[in-house]
Amino acid sequence: MAATSSQKSCDAIIPNLPFRKTDPSGFFRELQNLRADEAFCDVVVKGCEAGAPGISCHRVILSAHSSYFRAAFASPSQAKESQNTCLQLHDISSNNLTQLINYAYTSEIALDWSNIPSLLPDAVHLEMDSIVDACWEFLESNLNVDTCLKTWGIADNSLHRRPRLAEQAKAVAVAYFAHVVKQPDFLQLDLDKVQELIGADDLYVEQEATVLEAVVDWLCYDSASRAEHFSQMLQYVRLLEVSAEKRLDMAARLLSVNANAAATVVERGLDEDDYEIEYRPRKSDTYRNVILCLGGVFPTHLQFVAPTASLAWDWCRPPEPISHIVIGTAACVNEDEMFLVGGYGSSSACLRYDLLCDEWQSVAPMPALNIPKLAGWLEGRLYGVDCSGERGTVYGYDPSTEAWHCVTRVSKPGLRHEVALIVGGRLYIFAQRDGGNGAEIDNVVLVYEFKKNTWTELPPMPTPRQWFAVCATPQGLIYVVGGHRKNNDRLSCVEAYNPATNQWTNKCDMQKPRVGAGICALNGKLFVLGGHNSRSTEYLRDIEVYDEVANSWTFHNSQLKTGKEVMSCVVFTVHRELLPVLSRRSYTAQAVLVDKEAL
Repeated sequence: MAATSSQKSCDAIIPNLPFRKTDPSGFFRELQNLRADEAFCDVVVKGCEAGAPGISCHRVILSAHSSYFRAAFASPSQAKESQNTCLQLHDISSNNLTQLINYAYTSEIALDWSNIPSLLPDAVHLEMDSIVDACWEFLESNLNVDTCLKTWGIADNSLHRRPRLAEQAKAVAVAYFAHVVKQPDFLQLDLDKVQELIGADDLYVEQEATVLEAVVDWLCYDSASRAEHFSQMLQYVRLLEVSAEKRLDMAARLLSVNANAAATVVERGLDEDDYEIEYRPRKSDTYRNVILCLGGVFPTHLQFVAPTASLAWDWCRPPEPISHIVIGTAACVNEDEMFLVGGYGSSSACLRYDLLCDEWQSVAPMPALNIPKLAGWLEGRLYGVDCSGERGTVYGYDPSTEAWHCVTRVSKPGLRHEVALIVGGRLYIFAQRDGGNGAEIDNVVLVYEFKKNTWTELPPMPTPRQWFAVCATPQGLIYVVGGHRKNNDRLSCVEAYNPATNQWTNKCDMQKPRVGAGICALNGKLFVLGGHNSRSTEYLRDIEVYDEVANSWTFHNSQLKTGKEVMSCVVFTVHRELLPVLSRRSYTAQAVLVDKEAL
C-alpha cells in the first residue's frame, strides 16, 4: 500500500532517534536478582581457601569485565564441561573475589587503604582494567606525606609497577623525611626500601641525627629479625655529623637489643679514618640549594637567597651581564644551567648561563610575539608559552639542535598574564581573560597532554585574580598565591589545585597580601618573596615560608636586599665549595645573598 501524504508528513517531522536508557541502575538490579536466584547461572567460582564457598555467576557477565575469565571460559576444557562448572582461583582470596564479582554485577566497589594493597594485584591478575585504573586513580589522588610510603610500596611492586607514581611517592618521602619516619608505615618497611630511602643522596634532613634515630627505631621495632642488618644500615648514616651526646643516647637504646650495634654507633663515630672509607656525601651535606631572584621592577637587581637552618647571612655579587634581565624575564634551571627568555623590552631574546664556568651565551630566540613564559623541562627539552595574539603558542627548545619549534597552539584565545609550568608530564597554563566593563576577572586554567596532543579546560581558580604567583610542590599540588582583584583589592589568600582529583582547596592565608611576588619550592616548602601589598609603590623585602604539612606560614629571618615585584625565582643546587668562589668573582650587578655557614 502506498504511503499517504499524512504518513509522509509524519515521517518528515519525527526523526528516527535511538533510544538510550539514562539510568542503568535497574539493569544492574535485575542482574543481581538473577544471580541471587541462581537463574541462568552457568559457572561457580571459588577463592583460594580450602572449603571456600562457591559463588554462582554468569560466564558472559564475568567475561565482559575480565579478559582472564574470557580466556578461561573459552578454553576447550571449560567449553566441554556441563553447566555450573566450578572454577577455583588459587591466587585470590574469597573476600577479594566476592568484591570483584559484585563489581561486575553492580558497577560499584568501595576502595580504601584497607583493601587496595590486596585488591589491586588481584584485579591485575584477573585483567579487570577498570578496577586497576580506579585503584591507581585512588592512589594518585591521595598521595601526600601521610600516604607516600604506602603508595611507594604499592607502586614499586614488580607485579604491577607504576614507575612514575613510585618516583613521585619516593620524592615526597625524601623531601619530608623527618615527618614520614614518625609514621608506623616506616617501621614496617622492608630492608631494601629503608636502605633506598636513607641512602638517597638528596634526602632532606636538617640534622643527620634524624637518620640515625630512624635507623634505630626501625631496628628496635623487630630486633629479632633485623639485628643482623644493623651494620649494613649504618653505612648510610653520616655518624661524624651526629653529636657525641646523640650517639650515646642511641647506643643506650641499642644496648639491650644488640650490644655490638651499640658499640659500633659509638666507636665508628669516633674513628674518623675508618668512617671516611664508607662515607657517601649526601646532597644536603655537599650542596646548598640557593634561590635566585631575577628581574622585577628594578631590572638590574639579581639576588641569591640560601635558606638553610642557619640565619647568618653575607652579601656578594651575582653573575653578569644582566642587560637582558628585566621586568617579566622568564627563567628556568636545568642542573647547572639557567635559561633566560624575554621580558619587557627584550622580546624573545634567550640567554644560557653556565653556573660552573660562569659563562653567558646567546642562544636562538624564541619565535614569540610578546613576552613568553618558560614552563620547564620535560624529557630533555625546554618548553615555553606565548599567549599573545589571537591564539597562543607552545614552543619547545632542543639543546642538541639549539633550535625552537612550534609544539601546538593554545586552545583558548585572548589570554594574558599567563603562568605556565610542567607538572607530572603535563603542561599547565594559569591565565587571565579580562571581563571588561568593570566585570570580575575571568581566570582560565588549561592543561596540555603531550602524548595525546590534547587540551582540557580545568576548573578556574575559586578566587578570581591577576598578578598571582603559581608553584608546584613535591606532593603534586599546584599552589596559587596572592594577586589582586579587578578593583585592586590585594589578596593574601592561597588555593591549591590537585591534578589527581581535579579539585581546588583553600589553604592558610599568607600573613601579608602580595601582588606580583616571586615564588619557588625548596626543601619541601614554598618560598614567597617580595611583591607589594598596597596601592602605592610599597615593594616588599620580606619572605614568607609555607609548611605544606602544617598548613601554616612563617616569616623567614632573611630579606631581599631590595623590595621588588614581578620577578622570576629559580632554585640552583650549588656545591658548597663553589660558594666562596662565587663571592670572589668580579661581578658588576647587584648582590648575592649566601649563608655564611655554607662557605
